[in-house]
Amino acid sequence: MIKNIFSVIIGNNRPNLNGSNNDAIKIYNLIYKYLNINIKIQKPLLYTDDKIININEIKNEIKKIHSLNLDDYTIIFFYAGHGYNNRIRFCNLSGKGIIDLVNYGLDEDKKENCKRIFIFDCCHAESLKLPFNENNLLLLSCKRGQMSSESVAEIEINNNEKKQYNKIKVINRNNKSYYNYHIGVFTFNFVNIVKDFGITNIKNNYIWKDIEFISKQTFIIKGNIKLIEDIF
Repeated sequence: MIKNIFSVIIGNNRPNLNGSNNDAIKIYNLIYKYLNINIKIQKPLLYTDDKIININEIKNEIKKIHSLNLDDYTIIFFYAGHGYNNRIRFCNLSGKGIIDLVNYGLDEDKKENCKRIFIFDCCHAESLKLPFNENNLLLLSCKRGQMSSESVAEIEINNNEKKQYNKIKVINRNNKSYYNYHIGVFTFNFVNIVKDFGITNIKNNYIWKDIEFISKQTFIIKGNIKLIEDIF
């Protein structure tokens, strides 16, 4: 059966973060390249600090998704940026505000038709109080009270990613050119696990224990994991 997948991807560097835009681009590239062949993917909606992020524009795009009146569809909502206790910096949204945004324009009697996958790379991610059940999945970078770390990664310049990252330094080595870029520790490893091991290994992969030990952040899964296993 063909599955209808939509995605809203937000990277919000401001202020004083370096990798959130790249986190968003990383997820954008993952969705474009690694979705299951039976997926009908609409072009991911990507919003980063390269231009002013307008929440009304996002609302209008989400409303268009719901207005298609599909019987069964999934929205992947990704956010990377600052997070606080039950709140993200983007438009100062609470957990309830995030749900209201994703449900914007959705008729009450159609709510069971829409499945939601929330992926958050931000501090205090677990504190957002997002619902988790058969229709919702939460993939969170850390527990309440924990910080979500950034690091620096490297990629070959002549790669075939759909969108290129905001680079910080170019390196030439062994007749190849690479560049360094800032990236969230959670997002970088989440994407690599999906690419290298498959989504079914996302929960028990050993790398999360290393990250918990080194970066003091704990990967959290709540809700229906099958929602994402069916599409990657």
